[in-house]
Amino acid sequence: MEVLGMYKFIEEQAVVYQSMSKRILLLGGPGTGKTAVMGCCAIKWANNLVQAGIPGVTANAKVLVVSLTKFAAEHIQNKIAELLEDENVEREIGPILDKEAVFNRIFCSTFHSFSLRMLRHFDSASSFSGVTVVDNESNEEILQKVLGDLQPEWKDDRLVQKQLLDIYLKQRLGRNIPAVIAKRYPRHSEQTELIARILKSLEQRKRQEGLITFDDMVIRFNELLKDKEIRKRIIKMFPVILVDEFQDTTGTQFKVLRKIVGPKTHLLCAGDDGQTLYTWNGASFFRVQHFKNRFLGHEVFTLTTNQRSGRRRLTELSNALISQSKFATQKPVTAKKKGRRPQVICNENPLENYKFIIREVEKLERNGVSLNQIAVIYRFRIDALGFRDFLAQHKKPYKIYWARNKRNRPIIRLIFAFIRIIKSDSFNKDAWRQVLLFHTGAGKKWATAIIKWLKTKKPSNTVYPQQYRFTPHLKQLIEFVSAIKGQKLTNQEKLQRIFDYALRLPKVNASIDEHIKPTLFRHAGESESLSEIIDKYNDRSFALFYSFEDQPPFSDSHITLSTIHGIKGGEFHTVFYLGTGDHLFKKHGLFASKKKREGELQALNVAVTRAKRRLYLLFPINLKTWEKGEVVPNPWRFLRRVDGKLLDVD
Repeated sequence: MEVLGMYKFIEEQAVVYQSMSKRILLLGGPGTGKTAVMGCCAIKWANNLVQAGIPGVTANAKVLVVSLTKFAAEHIQNKIAELLEDENVEREIGPILDKEAVFNRIFCSTFHSFSLRMLRHFDSASSFSGVTVVDNESNEEILQKVLGDLQPEWKDDRLVQKQLLDIYLKQRLGRNIPAVIAKRYPRHSEQTELIARILKSLEQRKRQEGLITFDDMVIRFNELLKDKEIRKRIIKMFPVILVDEFQDTTGTQFKVLRKIVGPKTHLLCAGDDGQTLYTWNGASFFRVQHFKNRFLGHEVFTLTTNQRSGRRRLTELSNALISQSKFATQKPVTAKKKGRRPQVICNENPLENYKFIIREVEKLERNGVSLNQIAVIYRFRIDALGFRDFLAQHKKPYKIYWARNKRNRPIIRLIFAFIRIIKSDSFNKDAWRQVLLFHTGAGKKWATAIIKWLKTKKPSNTVYPQQYRFTPHLKQLIEFVSAIKGQKLTNQEKLQRIFDYALRLPKVNASIDEHIKPTLFRHAGESESLSEIIDKYNDRSFALFYSFEDQPPFSDSHITLSTIHGIKGGEFHTVFYLGTGDHLFKKHGLFASKKKREGELQALNVAVTRAKRRLYLLFPINLKTWEKGEVVPNPWRFLRRVDGKLLDVD
């Protein structure tokens, strides 16, 4: 890697990594260098582990860096890799004798992935090594099955199902079911016992089917930490903990953090209470105060100088937005360079906004700006549907974060079943069943009989059961699995052979979604084993890549598409904020209370502060409506309170 020697730490940053305090709260507005300071602290402490060690910890102890999304965790990891090669860092913290060893001592993860990793490490009785990671939305599918058995009249009632899942989540967070029902859903008070049975059956079925959602990971890890011996071992494994986006941690994540921080643990929590996005999922506008109350003897540092863009116009817009906050305590951020004014584009027809974005993207490309440095951000997923089609028409590769759909196609289930068979040392009955049912002539009855035969089949047995109509297919399948298991191939080579075999099967549609191959091949190249691909693909915080080549190599440059919540922690040369119509804000009641209005204000602040150089705010309204301010339940109401000199309204 090229030696950078370019990052210049300023005094307000240097005092943080020079501090000897064991409890540090790092606060700072957007772009003030919190990630760089965290990276420098992680390197400093990891270097201490490598060179001298820390008394009372395990020999392979690591620095744990956790964030909320995979996007943010990868961003921190990449920043740490850059800083390790930066000459200025070594000047600041002292000699680093073995950079590779230092990098390997830093473990960057999301709260969810870290929780699952610990569950698999410590709770072997629960067989977490064999669980399948699924979306939280999978609870809906399992609940449908449970209701079919216990309460069929609720099976088609979407409102009741939504209420049941809300009660279920609050129960998992430690709330009392009768109390939750009495407070939030009193009309179900007479059905409390029935609801308790339904939710108990829901949890049992998930465990029987080996399924775990993202919420389950942290909740079960918190339950596991009731074991004092396990807590002690984890504290020794991770003597240094850094938490990114601390203001957005949920109550359960904060409980986990409190349990794995020991008396000698070095703890640094970085955040900005003007960017609290996840209140709907358990985050609190008062999490910073919770830190101060819980971790006594702490030291607070505040960063106020913008290091991301240094563009005063962008910084002033953020300051003007957050000045409207009723909860944020951050100080105004300063910047030196003037920069371009953020541009507001108003068009009644969304298609005109799409055309504008494409024109600007092509100009940026001609000026040498990579697609990887361009992002289109939106509040609701529905806002991006038309634009995604527009990108496909123009053959512009893109990657999308937090895409809810298209992850569970039949071809995906088949590919993953092959991976489980190939990577498993033991016989995987469920995976074999999936694969067999894709072969012509194989029904459930035949698949069950063949699985019974396969479990007892010896490698030397080449006599196949002739009573099955698809014996030639069965022979080819077993020979294929044996061959790919026995060859030394890269992950991508194995994946290509699995695709080649799968696409020859008559029951598989050869026309597959554009994202499947580029995404799986990308993950295969970045993973140590094929098994990791399954967890990554099912985790919505990993991107889906849309390229328009038929075969690898696929494009390595993509426009980033994401909701505001999915892009937290990202930064880009140019950002387009794709504004939404008022009906969605009305539908979800997002301006119905002080806290909800605050949430939308802080979300808009996050969106505009992802830009380093250029920011475009596009709204599906006409200019006259904008000027008159006739429509109010939309985040642009916050922009109308901003000094007009800060915006270029077109």
